[in-house]
Amino acid sequence: MVRMILKGVVIGIANIIPGVSGGTMAVSMGIYDKMIHAATHLFSEFKKSMKILIPIVIGAALGIVVLARVIEMMFEKIPFQTNLLFIGLIVGGLPAITRKVKGKSIRLGHILSFLLFFAVVAGLAVVGEQEGTAADLSFSMLNVVKLFGVGVLASATMVIPGVSGSMMLMLIGYYNPILTEINKFIDNGLAFHVPGILEGCLVLVPFGIGVVVGIFAIAKAIEIIFEKFPEHAYWAIIGLIVASPVAILLLNSFGTLNVCPDRCGCFGGRRCNCTETGGRIRLAEESRWQMLQLGYCITIYLAFMNLAGFFAMGLDKWKAKHKKWRIPEKTLFGIAIAGGSLGAWAGMYAFRHKTRHWQFVLGIPIILAVQAAAAWLLTFRG
Repeated sequence: MVRMILKGVVIGIANIIPGVSGGTMAVSMGIYDKMIHAATHLFSEFKKSMKILIPIVIGAALGIVVLARVIEMMFEKIPFQTNLLFIGLIVGGLPAITRKVKGKSIRLGHILSFLLFFAVVAGLAVVGEQEGTAADLSFSMLNVVKLFGVGVLASATMVIPGVSGSMMLMLIGYYNPILTEINKFIDNGLAFHVPGILEGCLVLVPFGIGVVVGIFAIAKAIEIIFEKFPEHAYWAIIGLIVASPVAILLLNSFGTLNVCPDRCGCFGGRRCNCTETGGRIRLAEESRWQMLQLGYCITIYLAFMNLAGFFAMGLDKWKAKHKKWRIPEKTLFGIAIAGGSLGAWAGMYAFRHKTRHWQFVLGIPIILAVQAAAAWLLTFRG
């Protein structure tokens, strides 16, 4: 019982951090199959299912309560670093998912699954407002229905290994508002402030009902999808993960960058017109400087990846001619997806390599077009 509660705490902590998958944590702890089976056989094996689900739910609730306050403080104090941390966590989840399709051929259906979910996530970011401004939590029947739907969506993604439910909340603009409501509800509960508790229930109850309904309603569908179409499902998840950092950049206001230099008055040798507050320095023109730094980093990264894509095509061509061990196609596509699509495309025709393989003739330009559109949107929205 205690061990299951502790595992539930880990799952709860994972689910509240955007980019960290509660489903993946459950898999790593060896309880994912038990959870899905309990959810899909709740009524036929009620007593057995409840013995599994109740301690996990209790532990998850404890994990969420403990970490919600910490994350809210991080967004308030260091939003720039916090958003970049979440982007890193999201991208860091890619290897665990790509291993699921390792050594398997890439088909048109896989590419379409990837592009579809990439487009869905990017589309949510394009049509949405900045995180925290899109969500209206005032009480109305429409908002109750919205919160129920948001809960269903969040819970559906929570149970998929490799996908973060909190990341989905962030993409649709509900992550910070829900997080704030959880903390307010806890504060009002500790203070026995009944009006505040009732006000929080108007938001958290429909959201919570949606979470519960989503888990039980979607679990069976997910079980069937992963049983019948596992490769398509994993390529769809890869598309979702790759698009998520772009969506976070579009949706979030990065705020100010706090640093702790030795003395007030300069940062890296430049005048910063700063003021000291509690030993921290808030830069006067931090947003412009942050974006300039980010631009330099992205430029260097893209230059490296495109050179890698170009020379990978050349190296694979040389290996083909000399009957050496070839570079896997998934690796070439991985370089393109990671930002090296232009270099890979140029390498295809410079070395006359893969030009008769329709996966590359169509796939690489499509990836390049999607990335170019995402770059344009980032610049336009910025």
